[in-house]
Amino acid sequence: MKIRALVVFGLLFLLALPTPAIEPGEAERAVGSVLDSLHRAASQADGEFYFSLFADDAVFLGTDASERWSVEEFQAFAEPYFSQGRGWTYVVKERFVDIARNGATAWFDEVLWNDSYGACRGTGVLISTPGGWRISQYSLSIPIPNELAKDVVRSIKALNTAPESTSEKETLVVFLVRHAEKVDASRNPELSPAGMQRAVQLADVLRDAGISQIFSSDFIRTRDTAAPLAAELGLEVELYDPDDLGALVEQLEKLGGRHLVVGHSDTTPAAVELLGGDPHGTIDGWTEYDRLYILVKVSDGAVSTVLTRFGSPIAGEESD
Repeated sequence: MKIRALVVFGLLFLLALPTPAIEPGEAERAVGSVLDSLHRAASQADGEFYFSLFADDAVFLGTDASERWSVEEFQAFAEPYFSQGRGWTYVVKERFVDIARNGATAWFDEVLWNDSYGACRGTGVLISTPGGWRISQYSLSIPIPNELAKDVVRSIKALNTAPESTSEKETLVVFLVRHAEKVDASRNPELSPAGMQRAVQLADVLRDAGISQIFSSDFIRTRDTAAPLAAELGLEVELYDPDDLGALVEQLEKLGGRHLVVGHSDTTPAAVELLGGDPHGTIDGWTEYDRLYILVKVSDGAVSTVLTRFGSPIAGEESD
């Protein structure tokens, strides 16, 4: 009995000892610093430091439903880009961090801005290790505005169900954009520096979209808008007559598959409408260069249209 009493007394004594003090907000700041370092390393294409911030058994969830990667898988995907000095930049606009009561686990959500994808959201979990906080899970997503959700869902359903009802060739997916910003209002100008930047952003957005053919009108500004993606995919840019959109639409419908069409402020919505989609009104020829239409048409004739944006909303100077 005396021994039991001594054990109980000892336990009560240990419980009464003061626990190490953690300054309010100290852990949150440390977690935030790790996340800031992650984004900075990605922007600088510093792959070694970037992946050192993950736990050994971490998981990265990308924006596509298929992108659930272990650290090794994600590193294999990213290293070819990092080795060429090509990273990705996400600017933190807002962040919330919560620490578990035991002080060993943290979870967070943050709002990010990326020039290609616009507003994004990152969520995840960090664990405290002898070497500091490490990311155990990071999930990157692109929030869909409520007013666009129905169109996006219809497009996703069309893409997911098309192989069951029809062949990939018979399913038509067309990405349509207006050319990027140009240097002046002459008849056949080149792209401005902002336009060249937007053309690269377009390639970043569509490089994994499965595009097999790229169509452009025969103008410098449209060909140069298509050029970065064409170079990325190893494709030739095929020319079409913007005064005969009917012929282009007929060709696209016969081909099926996935295609990019680069046009003008007037021809792009017109082509969407001829394909059976919703042009969502006219394009402002003076300021609007960031529309990206995603049109999906299956063999039964059903068409869905998503209008989204890409790149930075840079104001233009002249209309088409």
